[in-house]
Amino acid sequence: MSDIQQHSLLSEQRFKKSGRAYFIYYIASQAVFDRGIFILFLLAKGFSNEQIGLLQSVLFIAAFAFEIPTGLLGDKYGRKKSVIMGLLVYIGYCFGVISFAGMTAFILFYAAYGIAMSLVSGSDRALIYDLYKDLGRESEFLKLESLSRSIGSVVLGLAIILGGVLQTISWDAVYLAYAASLIISLAAILLIPETKFVNEHHDEDFSVMRDATKYFVAGEGRLQLPIIIFMALINFVYTPYFIFSQSAFMEEGLSVETVSWIFATAQFVCSAGYITSDKIPQKHHINVAFFICPLLISLLFLFASMGSVYVSVGAFFLISYVVTVIDPIYITHLNEKFDSHIRAFSNSFDGFIQTIFTSLGFYAYSVLVDKVGFDGVITYSFSIPLLSLVFSATYFRKSHQKELQKKTF
Repeated sequence: MSDIQQHSLLSEQRFKKSGRAYFIYYIASQAVFDRGIFILFLLAKGFSNEQIGLLQSVLFIAAFAFEIPTGLLGDKYGRKKSVIMGLLVYIGYCFGVISFAGMTAFILFYAAYGIAMSLVSGSDRALIYDLYKDLGRESEFLKLESLSRSIGSVVLGLAIILGGVLQTISWDAVYLAYAASLIISLAAILLIPETKFVNEHHDEDFSVMRDATKYFVAGEGRLQLPIIIFMALINFVYTPYFIFSQSAFMEEGLSVETVSWIFATAQFVCSAGYITSDKIPQKHHINVAFFICPLLISLLFLFASMGSVYVSVGAFFLISYVVTVIDPIYITHLNEKFDSHIRAFSNSFDGFIQTIFTSLGFYAYSVLVDKVGFDGVITYSFSIPLLSLVFSATYFRKSHQKELQKKTF
């Protein structure tokens, strides 16, 4: 066997091994057994609704505050280390909430959970994308991302159901099962090698910050801002709609058990959406994700506001499906544009913008629901995906102009 053939074989083995490890890492991390019942756990611990709201705020603020700093740390010291630290904090959270009681302890646990979210966010995706790029297989990233998210949604749906079953045994069983899934996730991420340039590229303490700031303020990153805002507007309207639908369905006469099954089913619908995103021919990715899908979401919002409870549930499933078609294509497109040496920061910056818009969406929904009702909010919501089309059109127009300039020179 020649050296070239041997190198090709080793690259193929590395590609397959890393892909399998990332897949296991991701789906294991989605086995969040307390997702559908964590409010009940906090109530069982003796916390009031006001205290639960405060804990959620602490989690959000911690994730928000540390999103960009952890992205910078990931770029400078290694994305793999950042993910490992995040998973370890998640595991510590699981053991902490079943071992301690009291508001002070839980504020610390929820702050830690928020920091763990920011440590993992962006770094895991940057780690595997750059490895694929180093192997010349970045075109396979969308397939891996879609498959991982698809099966991950199924795992989450099953975890929501199993969490309720485990709770009948004890709350400890719920969180020990969650910790076990995170340990599997940790073992898998350890098998993914990290590309060397992550640690070699930056030789000064503030070089990552300097390069990242330059990239988004005066460099190529400025061109990505309209498409980031496009997705932020989708999240602005979709995420609060998804969460507030719980109470809306109950107000329409559905039982708690029925609503639980609807949301578990939604995870399976999302799984189908992730699979679909990978099956769309590559030449149609852009048109489908950034132009057709927002139009469909807008029409579905109008449809949802005018029908019976059955129509509302059907529209809920379809909107969830369409959004999950967009997401992997958006993530892949964005990572194709980001510079490798600041990829973790760039993903964290994207997450930071998405978090800001999502939080504003929650606030807007909470205010408007009291004034015009849930159906009224959905009626208004149809305009937001249409607004997002302005930003996607601006992005692709500027990108086209940039390509023409490159060809001219």
